[in-house]
Amino acid sequence: MQNLFHERISSIAQAYPDKLALSDGVNNYSYSQLNKKIMQIACGLTKAGVNINDGVIIYMQRSLDYIICQLAILYIGAYFIPVNTAFPEQRINLIVGNSHAGFAVFDHSTEKTFDVSIGMIYCSILAGKSLFLIKDHLKANPRELTLFLKKNKIDLIDLTPTYLRFMCIESDDFAPKFLFSVGEALSVNLLEDFFKKYGPEKILIDMYGPTEACIFATSKKYDHNNAFGLSRVSIGRALKGYEVIILDDEFKPAREGQIFIAGRAIAQGYVGRPDLTAESFVKIPDREGIFYASGDYGFLTDDGEIEYLGRKDDQLKINGYRVETKDIESNILKYPGIDDVHIKVTSDLVNDRIVAYLVSKEEIDIKALHSFLLKQLPIYMIPNYFMQVDRFYYNINGKFDEAKLPDYELPICTEISNNQSAEETIVNIIESTLLHKINLQETFLFQGGNSLDAFTISLRLQREAGIDLPPNLFLSNNPLADIISNYSLTLADEREAGASISGHMVQPPSFQEMTLNLERNAQGLEGFEDVYPQYNLIKLVRIKPNIERSKLELNLRNLIAKHQVFRLSFLPQGLGKYIYVENKNEPFESYYKYIKTDETLNRDFVAKLVKNFRIDSCPLINFYFIETVESTYLLINAHHALFDYYSFVVMLEKLLSADSSSCLQELEPVEDYLEFLAKRRIEEAMQAGFWKSD
Repeated sequence: MQNLFHERISSIAQAYPDKLALSDGVNNYSYSQLNKKIMQIACGLTKAGVNINDGVIIYMQRSLDYIICQLAILYIGAYFIPVNTAFPEQRINLIVGNSHAGFAVFDHSTEKTFDVSIGMIYCSILAGKSLFLIKDHLKANPRELTLFLKKNKIDLIDLTPTYLRFMCIESDDFAPKFLFSVGEALSVNLLEDFFKKYGPEKILIDMYGPTEACIFATSKKYDHNNAFGLSRVSIGRALKGYEVIILDDEFKPAREGQIFIAGRAIAQGYVGRPDLTAESFVKIPDREGIFYASGDYGFLTDDGEIEYLGRKDDQLKINGYRVETKDIESNILKYPGIDDVHIKVTSDLVNDRIVAYLVSKEEIDIKALHSFLLKQLPIYMIPNYFMQVDRFYYNINGKFDEAKLPDYELPICTEISNNQSAEETIVNIIESTLLHKINLQETFLFQGGNSLDAFTISLRLQREAGIDLPPNLFLSNNPLADIISNYSLTLADEREAGASISGHMVQPPSFQEMTLNLERNAQGLEGFEDVYPQYNLIKLVRIKPNIERSKLELNLRNLIAKHQVFRLSFLPQGLGKYIYVENKNEPFESYYKYIKTDETLNRDFVAKLVKNFRIDSCPLINFYFIETVESTYLLINAHHALFDYYSFVVMLEKLLSADSSSCLQELEPVEDYLEFLAKRRIEEAMQAGFWKSD
């Protein structure tokens, strides 16, 4: 019997080497390739000094490589600490500092993908199935997602109930036969709506389990026969290898009480938090092993199943995210002038809202407080509304009296006038989603919007008005007036561009838009203006004496004529969107220059040639054939939007045959400046943690 996961993967790779293991719809790994990649990364980690029980930080975008790195780290017996790249700096530093990890893994990808649960990763891979990652642009459009699921013949998908509700609204078909409902409590109404819409052939499995139990600890299978007429949704029984029990406050078995979980997959505790570990991982009288006190309340039915009743403490699941209200409160109390705070979660017709009640002797600048919290907490933990009160009330038993809190106040409305019909439509859909009037001079987040609202608004704009405004635009710090105004400018730009270059406008791939937006955001940041442009790929190679310049020039002419990427420029369309234009008549001299010099080829000489590009002007790549007294060189300077590093190398190999040139020197590796800053913050935090440790 195989007990280790890498032995299982190796066995599958030997039996079915060509079977698809991982895919994101573009990139694919067979089980043979997956096994080889795991071994390569594991070998590299071992050479870097990673040993059994070492912690390794993974600071990567969600991608296939992200999954493979997880598997490689586990292969050598280490453990990984995933760091969300979207978290603010302070939270990243806190995670890194508490982890005591001595190693970190980064990537250079710019493509974000939909996060899959740990449980789904290992369930798929260890069963020898094919795992697909769902990208953001598919997640934002349930109809496109449905087509993707059908095209790839996907049998099983996991969705939060929140997203499943959107699927029920937006998509008339649901391709997979099996659905895992994860991350939130499943409602009776949603369960019935799912089977009413998609029919009796579907199977929905409600999966329950906290992170400390490796995600899934119980399950309940629903079909058309048992999904109707329920008073509460059951989370079922314990999965194999788990023991799940309900105990009262005295740790005695009860029909209703806190859910406790034991088994081989239970975590050993919290790193660096022995106090919290002792509180949450406990021994139960007359039972073997350590039980995790989940903080969830449940009810034991007559047939031995468990119905979920809610949280015991202040930890909540809000729109699919785990939220500690005490964490929000502690960060708010760091703001000057606030004496006390209470977090309340309320629900409207769309989703849950976080309301922060503040006690202070002075008037609090709510806008400044909101900006402060954006630097401390993830967006999903930022309160939707803030309300200042004179005092809090407590009942006769000394407990907080939440019933005496006033209703939260909605932001003040600003009159909207002289708007075009498209602008009015945008405003109306935002207001009908948030259920209140909006202030165009404030940000979406400041007025109570959250990521789920942004997703809803984006879908409604697309469906009801044909307006394409991605959800991430609403989650920026730009006032709504700017977002709407930029959309109007985009329409005007598209009309003007369409008149002049009709037939040549193409939507670029998302990695290119991501690169262009990161470059734009980095402009003006301290350190951006360095010796070389931060968003250029720069390569310098020595040309062997037997290579004829005329032959190289001919190869280059053929490459430019054959491959469209050399002939592209990008036109900004506002709101982080671009179109690219093919420039077929650009002269060869714009791409290529021959230089003969008596100077020494050093950094200063190269810096005179390597300049920033204008993304709306072609070409976005330059080649310099340089003859010096010492030798002959080829210098290539390309904008990162044309190539990632790997395609850049492929292009170079086509230009220069392997036996006719040798790499002399590659200038400093160039990476996304914002990613560089984030990596530097992690490294500094790790170093600080090392020197502060005993």
